[in-house]
Amino acid sequence: MTNLTPIQLEEFESVFRHFDRDSSNSLQEIEFSAALASLGLVYDDQEMHSVFRDVSDGKSSVGFEQFIRFMVSVTEDQNTAEQVFQSFCEVADGKPYVTELDLRHSLIPDELVEDLLASMPEHRGPDLQEDRDLPKYDYISFMENMTQDTAPKSRPTSTGKDDVSATRNVLESPREGGPTFVNGNGVY
Repeated sequence: MTNLTPIQLEEFESVFRHFDRDSSNSLQEIEFSAALASLGLVYDDQEMHSVFRDVSDGKSSVGFEQFIRFMVSVTEDQNTAEQVFQSFCEVADGKPYVTELDLRHSLIPDELVEDLLASMPEHRGPDLQEDRDLPKYDYISFMENMTQDTAPKSRPTSTGKDDVSATRNVLESPREGGPTFVNGNGVY
């Protein structure tokens, strides 16, 4: 199962169709490279040739289904800093800090909770009466440090505690040998 949104899938199809100039339902290597670059995936020439060969099964072109499968494989389980930040907001229920109890109630694995508690700075600021005697952790500063100041500067409005899956990947390192993701905040 994929965690891609219908909008992402529509975008992938639109990009494929745009670069499939001859309407052959396939992309040559140069078209494939341009399509990926337009989606923010940038490889050096040698990596691109290798990726193209893998995706095309050694043939001279990549079909639509192969392209979509590839895009799903490189984009699923990838969380943006904004998604992780939003997950922290939801876990914190809109507070500018999280408590250990907040993290444990969010069903984050215990090992990750321990890593987060050891990594996050102490919150020094206003708090709720109910949290007064509990250690509080500053997830805003934590995210700013983790993303080298590319995290949002203001706290979005919390929508609840249902979507915390992005938080699970906050300390995981990016895949080695994968593409470079380019967006408005820099290169990942």
